[in-house]
Amino acid sequence: MNIKVVLEYDGSNFAGWQQQAKGRTVEAEFKRALRSITGKDHVAYAAGRTDAGAHAEGQVVSFDTDGRFSPQRLLGALNARLPEDVAVLSAE
Repeated sequence: MNIKVVLEYDGSNFAGWQQQAKGRTVEAEFKRALRSITGKDHVAYAAGRTDAGAHAEGQVVSFDTDGRFSPQRLLGALNARLPEDVAVLSAE
């Protein structure tokens, strides 16, 4: 099942969206939270990227999952595991 989520984040303490060898990134935090729920690594496809320090109010991200969790259940579970400067606004 392909899931689409919409994220918002305060980019002040991030080195941007894309996972990097050095620096905290939104993608790494998102994938870490998702892995803690599903027990698997996922590829996250973002509809754009932000630079270091940039904020987002509607970052669209999609990923494939086995369908054990409904989008609404994933929304709540992700928000419970994401740091306070990242939030999932919607999931479908």
